[in-house]
Amino acid sequence: MLMHLVEARDITPEALVDVIGFREVVLEILNGDRSFSKAQAEAFTKYFHLNASLFAY
Repeated sequence: MLMHLVEARDITPEALVDVIGFREVVLEILNGDRSFSKAQAEAFTKYFHLNASLFAY
């Protein structure tokens, strides 16, 4: 879901650094090498202005 949102809205990984803090973490999440935490899911929900159920943890 996150990758779809990033691609559909033409968002760069750098833009997500402001959401969760670290470029390396953003890249690992987008590459599927790391899961995001509950706090990160909440941050993505706010950033994308979406219902929290899309990033349900």
